[in-house]
Amino acid sequence: ERYRLVPYSYLELEGKQPLNIEGWAEKFPEAAALFNAGLYYPDYRYMGLLLKDGASLGTRRHPQWQALLLSGLKATGREQPSAAIHDLFFKPYSPEEGPYRYVLQSFMLLDVQGRPRVRQTDRLASRTALAQDAEGRLMIVFAPGACTLYELALFLKDSNLGISRAMCLDGGFESQLFVRAGPEPLIRYGAWVVNESRQYHNPMLKVPLPAVIAVVPSSGP
Repeated sequence: ERYRLVPYSYLELEGKQPLNIEGWAEKFPEAAALFNAGLYYPDYRYMGLLLKDGASLGTRRHPQWQALLLSGLKATGREQPSAAIHDLFFKPYSPEEGPYRYVLQSFMLLDVQGRPRVRQTDRLASRTALAQDAEGRLMIVFAPGACTLYELALFLKDSNLGISRAMCLDGGFESQLFVRAGPEPLIRYGAWVVNESRQYHNPMLKVPLPAVIAVVPSSGP
């Protein structure tokens, strides 16, 4: 409740140029943390819904992806949490009628029934995800090492963090994290790896991100 999760698109920036996570952090010095948002097309169009106050900064709703990050309540005094992971497989959601100002779509990693919602593959990379525990608290998950999506889902399921659901954001080079903590910020860039040896391929390649999620202090007490 002390922070807001606010998505930003490069379309909102002067010059409309994507930035790496350090560039985004310079644009938003008030953010306690920033991390990469969902997947995008080669021309930097966001895949799926990315809505802010009714304005579309993404593309049309992805027909297979079931995860929504909902944040920014439209009115105070509501009983809903300030942000939540919503699974469309279990319950529909209408952005127009719903109580949240920001809607960001991606795909589910782990659902409330403890089922991994991704297939087993051999694609190894750094990963970024959002997880929600049984009390409704949200966690930013950044896996710098080599793992598949299925491995990450099982890790979160078997952890002692009480995670009830998780959604995937982008991975590989696009997996980026910036946290203002201590005298120096914590900055992480992900990478893809060679499958046979799980060694990084071109680590620290600072690719631009067309969309990020900022953790911004709330204006309330």
